[in-house]
Amino acid sequence: MRRNVLACLTIGLIALSIGGQAKANPIVGTQGVVNIGSTTTDTGNVNTATTFALSFLLTTSSQTGDFATYVTSPENLGVATLDVNTPATFTFGNAAFGTFVGTAITRLMSDSQNESFNVKGNFTPGTLFPAGSQAFGAEFNITFSQVGGPNTAITAAGTLVTAVPEPASVALVLCGGAGLALAGLRRSRRAMA
Repeated sequence: MRRNVLACLTIGLIALSIGGQAKANPIVGTQGVVNIGSTTTDTGNVNTATTFALSFLLTTSSQTGDFATYVTSPENLGVATLDVNTPATFTFGNAAFGTFVGTAITRLMSDSQNESFNVKGNFTPGTLFPAGSQAFGAEFNITFSQVGGPNTAITAAGTLVTAVPEPASVALVLCGGAGLALAGLRRSRRAMA
């Protein structure tokens, strides 16, 4: 019995060390983004629009974590189009900063002058970040404001928030699998005896 416990612990430690070595460098933090160009919609009204076109996205100095360490703002992120019915079409970035690609959209707030959305997706770090940085889940919260009412100027500002990955969960799954394998091996040996 003691041998089985020691074997299970050894396998668990090996799995944990493998999980630690396979861990990618996560990019953790927030990055402010603003559209300094024109923002247009398909209807001219932020409250009824389903498509928002952003003509000139820039990073701002509102940043935390790895973004504050590696990104010198302003960084030109190009153009983007947010279609609330097709989240995968929302993508922005460049080779240096990296790229965000949307996968799901949720409307957060709507009032007479503002529309806010949360876009879940993936952020793939660019060359500004350390080698070995990999894509992780992220969210982009964006607010469109139209103070003058329909058919007037629209401003857009948002924040990219990278999620903290959990590579240790892979090691836990491997430990559990090793424990189940040992238990099955033990049962089969007892059945044969």
